[in-house]
Amino acid sequence: MRILVLSANTGEGHNSSARALIERLQQQGVQCDMQDCLAFLSPGFSKFISDWHIRIYQYGGKIFDKGYRFMENIANPDNFNPIYELLSLGAGKLRDLIMEGNYDAVVCLHSFAGIIVTEVCRSWGLEIPSLLVSTDYTCWPTVEQCQLDTFFVPAPEICQEFTYAGIPQDRQVVSGIPVRPVFYQQGDRAQARCRLELPEEGEVVLVMCGSMGCGPIQKIAAETLAQMPDNSVMVAVCGRNEKLREEMEQITDPRLRVLGFIDNFPEYLDAADLIITKPGGLSSTEAANKHVPMVFINTVGGCESRNFDYFLKKGYAVGSADPEEVVRIAIRMVWDAQSRNAMKQRLCQDFQTDSCQLICDHITKAAKKYRQELTAT
Repeated sequence: MRILVLSANTGEGHNSSARALIERLQQQGVQCDMQDCLAFLSPGFSKFISDWHIRIYQYGGKIFDKGYRFMENIANPDNFNPIYELLSLGAGKLRDLIMEGNYDAVVCLHSFAGIIVTEVCRSWGLEIPSLLVSTDYTCWPTVEQCQLDTFFVPAPEICQEFTYAGIPQDRQVVSGIPVRPVFYQQGDRAQARCRLELPEEGEVVLVMCGSMGCGPIQKIAAETLAQMPDNSVMVAVCGRNEKLREEMEQITDPRLRVLGFIDNFPEYLDAADLIITKPGGLSSTEAANKHVPMVFINTVGGCESRNFDYFLKKGYAVGSADPEEVVRIAIRMVWDAQSRNAMKQRLCQDFQTDSCQLICDHITKAAKKYRQELTAT
Protein backbone atom coordinates (compact mmCIF):
# COMPACT_ATOMS: atom_id res chain seq x y z
CA MET A 1 0.00 0.00 0.00
CA ARG A 2 1.33 3.43 -0.97
CA ILE A 3 -0.22 6.78 -0.03
CA LEU A 4 0.48 10.23 -1.50
CA VAL A 5 0.12 13.07 1.04
CA LEU A 6 -0.22 16.59 -0.37
CA SER A 7 0.39 19.64 1.81
CA ALA A 8 1.20 23.33 1.21
CA ASN A 9 3.84 25.65 2.66
CA THR A 10 1.28 28.23 3.77
CA GLY A 11 1.78 27.81 7.49
CA GLU A 12 3.42 24.97 9.35
CA GLY A 13 0.11 23.52 10.58
CA HIS A 14 -0.68 21.79 7.28
CA ASN A 15 2.76 20.20 7.15
CA SER A 16 2.65 19.18 10.80
CA SER A 17 -0.68 17.39 10.37
CA ALA A 18 0.65 15.74 7.21
CA ARG A 19 3.70 14.47 9.08
CA ALA A 20 1.51 13.22 11.92
CA LEU A 21 -0.52 11.09 9.49
CA ILE A 22 2.61 9.83 7.77
CA GLU A 23 4.21 8.86 11.08
CA ARG A 24 1.15 6.84 12.09
CA LEU A 25 0.74 5.21 8.65
CA GLN A 26 4.39 4.25 8.53
CA GLN A 27 4.06 2.62 11.94
CA GLN A 28 1.44 0.41 10.30
CA GLY A 29 3.78 -0.52 7.47
CA VAL A 30 2.22 1.84 4.90
CA GLN A 31 4.57 3.56 2.47
CA CYS A 32 3.97 7.31 2.25
CA ASP A 33 5.31 10.18 0.15
CA MET A 34 4.74 13.84 0.94
CA GLN A 35 4.66 16.59 -1.69
CA ASP A 36 4.08 20.34 -1.70
CA CYS A 37 1.00 20.78 -3.90
CA LEU A 38 2.01 24.28 -5.06
CA ALA A 39 5.27 22.92 -6.44
CA PHE A 40 3.27 21.20 -9.19
CA LEU A 41 2.88 24.65 -10.73
CA SER A 42 6.59 25.32 -10.11
CA PRO A 43 9.00 25.36 -7.14
CA GLY A 44 9.45 29.09 -7.68
CA PHE A 45 5.70 29.69 -7.49
CA SER A 46 5.51 27.71 -4.26
CA LYS A 47 8.33 29.72 -2.69
CA PHE A 48 6.74 32.98 -3.82
CA ILE A 49 3.41 32.09 -2.19
CA SER A 50 5.09 30.82 0.96
CA ASP A 51 7.28 33.92 1.38
CA TRP A 52 4.41 36.34 0.88
CA HIS A 53 2.14 34.32 3.15
CA ILE A 54 4.70 34.65 5.95
CA ARG A 55 5.15 38.41 5.38
CA ILE A 56 1.41 39.12 5.35
CA TYR A 57 0.87 36.80 8.29
CA GLN A 58 3.51 38.51 10.42
CA TYR A 59 2.99 42.13 9.44
CA GLY A 60 -0.37 42.43 7.67
CA GLY A 61 -2.95 40.57 9.71
CA LYS A 62 -5.75 42.91 8.65
CA ILE A 63 -4.95 42.32 4.97
CA PHE A 64 -4.98 38.55 5.53
CA ASP A 65 -8.32 38.78 7.37
CA LYS A 66 -9.99 40.93 4.71
CA GLY A 67 -8.79 38.64 1.93
CA TYR A 68 -10.03 35.56 3.75
CA ARG A 69 -13.44 37.08 4.42
CA PHE A 70 -13.72 38.15 0.78
CA MET A 71 -13.05 34.57 -0.31
CA GLU A 72 -15.67 33.33 2.15
CA ASN A 73 -18.26 35.72 0.74
CA ILE A 74 -17.75 34.71 -2.89
CA ALA A 75 -17.47 30.97 -2.22
CA ASN A 76 -19.83 29.19 -4.60
CA PRO A 77 -19.18 25.84 -6.34
CA ASP A 78 -21.04 27.04 -9.45
CA ASN A 79 -19.11 30.29 -9.91
CA PHE A 80 -15.95 30.79 -11.95
CA ASN A 81 -13.04 30.68 -9.53
CA PRO A 82 -9.68 32.08 -10.69
CA ILE A 83 -7.87 30.16 -7.95
CA TYR A 84 -9.21 26.90 -9.37
CA GLU A 85 -8.13 27.89 -12.87
CA LEU A 86 -4.64 28.77 -11.65
CA LEU A 87 -4.11 25.65 -9.55
CA SER A 88 -5.46 23.35 -12.25
CA LEU A 89 -2.33 24.19 -14.26
CA GLY A 90 -0.47 21.80 -11.98
CA ALA A 91 -2.84 18.89 -12.58
CA GLY A 92 -0.80 17.32 -15.37
CA LYS A 93 2.32 16.95 -13.24
CA LEU A 94 0.29 15.57 -10.35
CA ARG A 95 -1.41 13.06 -12.62
CA ASP A 96 1.97 11.84 -13.88
CA LEU A 97 3.24 11.45 -10.33
CA ILE A 98 0.17 9.47 -9.26
CA MET A 99 0.48 7.13 -12.22
CA GLU A 100 4.24 6.65 -11.88
CA GLY A 101 4.02 6.14 -8.12
CA ASN A 102 1.21 3.58 -8.35
CA TYR A 103 -0.50 5.18 -5.35
CA ASP A 104 -3.56 3.74 -3.62
CA ALA A 105 -4.93 7.01 -2.20
CA VAL A 106 -4.26 10.76 -2.18
CA VAL A 107 -4.64 12.70 1.08
CA CYS A 108 -4.92 16.50 0.93
CA LEU A 109 -4.01 18.73 3.88
CA HIS A 110 -5.03 21.94 2.09
CA SER A 111 -7.93 22.87 -0.14
CA PHE A 112 -5.39 23.95 -2.79
CA ALA A 113 -4.26 20.34 -2.98
CA GLY A 114 -7.89 19.25 -3.13
CA ILE A 115 -8.48 21.50 -6.13
CA ILE A 116 -5.55 20.06 -8.09
CA VAL A 117 -6.67 16.51 -7.31
CA THR A 118 -10.20 17.43 -8.39
CA GLU A 119 -8.89 18.61 -11.76
CA VAL A 120 -6.86 15.42 -12.18
CA CYS A 121 -9.97 13.31 -11.63
CA ARG A 122 -12.07 15.50 -13.94
CA SER A 123 -9.60 15.63 -16.79
CA TRP A 124 -8.32 12.05 -16.76
CA GLY A 125 -11.15 10.16 -15.09
CA LEU A 126 -8.85 8.96 -12.33
CA GLU A 127 -10.79 7.07 -9.63
CA ILE A 128 -8.12 6.91 -6.94
CA PRO A 129 -9.52 7.58 -3.40
CA SER A 130 -9.17 11.26 -2.57
CA LEU A 131 -9.47 12.62 0.95
CA LEU A 132 -9.20 16.11 2.47
CA VAL A 133 -8.22 16.78 6.09
CA SER A 134 -9.16 20.15 7.59
CA THR A 135 -6.57 21.66 9.94
CA ASP A 136 -8.79 24.51 11.16
CA TYR A 137 -12.13 24.57 12.96
CA THR A 138 -13.96 25.86 9.91
CA CYS A 139 -14.61 25.07 6.28
CA TRP A 140 -11.96 26.89 4.25
CA PRO A 141 -12.91 29.04 1.24
CA THR A 142 -12.27 27.05 -1.98
CA VAL A 143 -13.31 23.76 -0.31
CA GLU A 144 -16.49 24.20 -2.33
CA GLN A 145 -14.33 23.73 -5.45
CA CYS A 146 -13.15 20.30 -4.30
CA GLN A 147 -14.91 17.17 -5.52
CA LEU A 148 -13.30 14.48 -3.39
CA ASP A 149 -14.43 11.23 -1.82
CA THR A 150 -14.03 12.08 1.87
CA PHE A 151 -13.79 15.26 3.92
CA PHE A 152 -12.51 14.98 7.49
CA VAL A 153 -14.32 17.59 9.59
CA PRO A 154 -12.73 18.78 12.85
CA ALA A 155 -15.91 18.85 14.98
CA PRO A 156 -19.65 18.09 14.69
CA GLU A 157 -20.51 21.79 14.86
CA ILE A 158 -18.51 22.43 11.66
CA CYS A 159 -20.43 19.92 9.51
CA GLN A 160 -23.04 22.51 8.60
CA GLU A 161 -20.35 24.72 7.07
CA PHE A 162 -19.19 21.86 4.84
CA THR A 163 -22.79 21.10 3.87
CA TYR A 164 -23.32 24.76 2.99
CA ALA A 165 -20.19 24.53 0.79
CA GLY A 166 -21.88 21.75 -1.17
CA ILE A 167 -20.15 18.78 0.45
CA PRO A 168 -22.65 15.89 0.81
CA GLN A 169 -23.12 14.71 4.38
CA ASP A 170 -22.29 11.13 3.44
CA ARG A 171 -18.79 12.30 2.44
CA GLN A 172 -18.13 14.03 5.76
CA VAL A 173 -16.37 12.25 8.62
CA VAL A 174 -16.13 13.99 12.00
CA SER A 175 -12.58 13.21 13.03
CA GLY A 176 -10.87 16.05 14.85
CA ILE A 177 -7.54 17.43 13.61
CA PRO A 178 -4.64 14.96 13.46
CA VAL A 179 -1.57 15.66 15.59
CA ARG A 180 1.55 13.60 16.26
CA PRO A 181 1.06 10.57 18.54
CA VAL A 182 3.04 12.18 21.38
CA PHE A 183 0.31 14.81 21.83
CA TYR A 184 -2.26 12.13 22.71
CA GLN A 185 -0.09 11.01 25.63
CA GLN A 186 -0.25 12.79 28.98
CA GLY A 187 3.30 13.19 30.30
CA ASP A 188 4.22 13.47 33.95
CA ARG A 189 4.31 17.13 34.97
CA ALA A 190 7.07 16.82 37.57
CA GLN A 191 9.30 14.75 35.30
CA ALA A 192 8.84 17.18 32.40
CA ARG A 193 9.80 20.11 34.61
CA CYS A 194 12.85 18.27 35.87
CA ARG A 195 14.06 17.44 32.34
CA LEU A 196 13.47 21.02 31.18
CA GLU A 197 15.12 22.46 34.31
CA LEU A 198 11.96 24.32 35.29
CA PRO A 199 10.92 24.93 38.93
CA GLU A 200 9.03 22.09 40.58
CA GLU A 201 6.58 24.52 42.20
CA GLY A 202 4.82 27.60 40.86
CA GLU A 203 3.07 28.33 37.59
CA VAL A 204 4.76 27.73 34.24
CA VAL A 205 3.30 29.87 31.46
CA LEU A 206 4.12 29.26 27.80
CA VAL A 207 3.94 32.13 25.32
CA MET A 208 3.92 31.07 21.69
CA CYS A 209 2.69 32.58 18.43
CA GLY A 210 3.26 29.77 15.96
CA SER A 211 6.30 28.82 13.93
CA MET A 212 6.37 32.30 12.36
CA GLY A 213 6.19 34.14 15.69
CA CYS A 214 3.59 36.73 14.70
CA GLY A 215 1.60 39.14 16.85
CA PRO A 216 2.48 41.57 19.70
CA ILE A 217 3.97 38.76 21.75
CA GLN A 218 6.80 40.85 23.25
CA LYS A 219 4.42 43.43 24.73
CA ILE A 220 2.03 40.80 26.04
CA ALA A 221 4.83 38.72 27.54
CA ALA A 222 6.48 41.66 29.30
CA GLU A 223 3.28 43.05 30.80
CA THR A 224 1.98 39.66 31.87
CA LEU A 225 5.29 38.60 33.38
CA ALA A 226 5.48 41.78 35.46
CA GLN A 227 2.29 40.81 37.32
CA MET A 228 2.82 37.06 37.68
CA PRO A 229 3.58 35.42 41.05
CA ASP A 230 7.22 35.63 42.13
CA ASN A 231 7.72 31.87 41.95
CA SER A 232 6.27 31.55 38.44
CA VAL A 233 8.18 31.15 35.18
CA MET A 234 7.41 32.21 31.61
CA VAL A 235 8.79 30.36 28.59
CA ALA A 236 8.55 32.35 25.34
CA VAL A 237 8.85 30.35 22.12
CA CYS A 238 9.66 32.70 19.23
CA GLY A 239 9.75 30.18 16.40
CA ARG A 240 11.86 31.21 13.43
CA ASN A 241 11.37 34.92 14.04
CA GLU A 242 14.90 35.99 15.01
CA LYS A 243 13.91 39.63 15.33
CA LEU A 244 11.24 38.73 17.84
CA ARG A 245 13.69 36.57 19.76
CA GLU A 246 16.12 39.49 20.03
CA GLU A 247 13.30 41.73 21.29
CA MET A 248 12.21 39.15 23.86
CA GLU A 249 15.77 38.77 25.11
CA GLN A 250 15.75 42.47 25.99
CA ILE A 251 13.31 41.70 28.82
CA THR A 252 15.58 41.40 31.84
CA ASP A 253 13.25 39.53 34.19
CA PRO A 254 15.10 36.38 35.36
CA ARG A 255 11.80 34.45 35.35
CA LEU A 256 11.71 34.59 31.54
CA ARG A 257 13.24 31.90 29.33
CA VAL A 258 13.45 32.78 25.62
CA LEU A 259 13.61 30.04 22.99
CA GLY A 260 13.65 29.98 19.20
CA PHE A 261 12.27 27.07 17.18
CA ILE A 262 11.99 23.94 19.34
CA ASP A 263 11.29 20.30 18.60
CA ASN A 264 10.26 19.29 22.14
CA PHE A 265 7.09 21.38 22.37
CA PRO A 266 5.06 18.41 23.76
CA GLU A 267 7.32 18.26 26.80
CA TYR A 268 6.84 21.97 27.48
CA LEU A 269 3.07 21.43 27.32
CA ASP A 270 3.41 18.64 29.88
CA ALA A 271 5.18 21.09 32.19
CA ALA A 272 2.84 24.05 31.64
CA ASP A 273 -0.13 25.38 33.60
CA LEU A 274 -1.21 27.81 30.88
CA ILE A 275 -0.33 28.75 27.29
CA ILE A 276 -0.75 32.18 25.71
CA THR A 277 -0.88 31.65 21.96
CA LYS A 278 -2.57 32.51 18.70
CA PRO A 279 -5.56 30.35 17.69
CA GLY A 280 -3.83 28.30 15.00
CA GLY A 281 -5.77 25.15 14.23
CA LEU A 282 -2.86 22.77 14.70
CA SER A 283 -1.13 24.37 17.71
CA SER A 284 -4.47 24.81 19.50
CA THR A 285 -5.31 21.16 18.90
CA GLU A 286 -1.92 20.07 20.19
CA ALA A 287 -2.43 22.02 23.43
CA ALA A 288 -6.03 20.82 23.69
CA ASN A 289 -5.00 17.17 23.43
CA LYS A 290 -2.45 17.83 26.18
CA HIS A 291 -5.32 19.43 28.17
CA VAL A 292 -3.49 22.73 28.73
CA PRO A 293 -5.71 25.81 29.37
CA MET A 294 -5.28 28.52 26.71
CA VAL A 295 -5.37 32.30 26.37
CA PHE A 296 -5.71 33.33 22.73
CA ILE A 297 -4.21 36.34 20.96
CA ASN A 298 -6.44 36.80 17.93
CA THR A 299 -4.15 39.05 15.87
CA VAL A 300 -4.24 37.51 12.40
CA GLY A 301 -7.93 36.87 11.75
CA GLY A 302 -9.02 34.77 8.79
CA CYS A 303 -9.38 31.09 9.62
CA GLU A 304 -7.81 31.77 13.02
CA SER A 305 -10.83 33.91 13.94
CA ARG A 306 -12.97 30.85 13.26
CA ASN A 307 -10.75 28.78 15.56
CA PHE A 308 -10.93 31.56 18.15
CA ASP A 309 -14.73 31.64 18.05
CA TYR A 310 -15.03 27.86 18.27
CA PHE A 311 -12.67 27.42 21.24
CA LEU A 312 -14.16 30.31 23.21
CA LYS A 313 -17.72 29.10 22.61
CA LYS A 314 -16.81 25.62 23.84
CA GLY A 315 -14.98 26.97 26.90
CA TYR A 316 -11.63 25.53 25.79
CA ALA A 317 -9.92 28.93 25.84
CA VAL A 318 -10.31 32.60 26.68
CA GLY A 319 -8.83 35.55 24.84
CA SER A 320 -9.21 38.72 22.82
CA ALA A 321 -8.02 40.57 19.72
CA ASP A 322 -6.97 43.48 21.96
CA PRO A 323 -3.44 42.98 23.35
CA GLU A 324 -4.25 44.92 26.54
CA GLU A 325 -7.27 42.72 27.16
CA VAL A 326 -5.18 39.61 26.51
CA VAL A 327 -2.78 40.76 29.24
CA ARG A 328 -5.63 41.26 31.72
CA ILE A 329 -7.10 37.85 30.90
CA ALA A 330 -3.74 36.13 31.09
CA ILE A 331 -2.92 37.63 34.49
CA ARG A 332 -6.31 36.56 35.82
CA MET A 333 -5.81 33.02 34.56
CA VAL A 334 -2.30 32.78 36.03
CA TRP A 335 -3.65 33.64 39.47
CA ASP A 336 -6.94 31.71 39.16
CA ALA A 337 -6.17 27.99 39.48
CA GLN A 338 -9.88 27.19 39.76
CA SER A 339 -10.65 28.63 36.32
CA ARG A 340 -7.68 26.82 34.83
CA ASN A 341 -8.80 23.53 36.34
CA ALA A 342 -12.36 23.98 35.02
CA MET A 343 -11.00 24.58 31.51
CA LYS A 344 -8.65 21.63 31.85
CA GLN A 345 -11.56 19.36 32.78
CA ARG A 346 -13.50 20.42 29.67
CA LEU A 347 -10.47 19.66 27.53
CA CYS A 348 -9.98 16.29 29.23
CA GLN A 349 -13.59 15.38 28.56
CA ASP A 350 -13.81 16.47 24.92
CA PHE A 351 -10.32 15.70 23.60
CA GLN A 352 -10.05 11.96 24.15
CA THR A 353 -10.17 10.63 20.58
CA ASP A 354 -7.00 9.72 18.73
CA SER A 355 -7.98 11.67 15.61
CA CYS A 356 -4.83 10.66 13.78
CA GLN A 357 -5.61 6.95 14.10
CA LEU A 358 -9.25 7.48 13.15
CA ILE A 359 -8.26 9.25 9.93
CA CYS A 360 -5.56 6.70 9.12
CA ASP A 361 -8.08 3.87 9.50
CA HIS A 362 -10.31 5.55 6.89
CA ILE A 363 -7.36 6.13 4.56
CA THR A 364 -6.13 2.55 4.68
CA LYS A 365 -9.65 1.14 4.30
CA ALA A 366 -10.26 3.24 1.17
CA ALA A 367 -6.82 2.39 -0.25
CA LYS A 368 -7.25 -1.33 0.36
CA LYS A 369 -10.66 -1.35 -1.32
CA TYR A 370 -9.26 0.55 -4.32
CA ARG A 371 -6.33 -1.87 -4.71
CA GLN A 372 -8.65 -4.89 -4.49
CA GLU A 373 -10.93 -3.46 -7.18
CA LEU A 374 -7.95 -2.79 -9.45
CA THR A 375 -6.67 -6.31 -8.95
CA ALA A 376 -10.10 -7.77 -9.69
CA THR A 377 -10.24 -5.98 -13.05
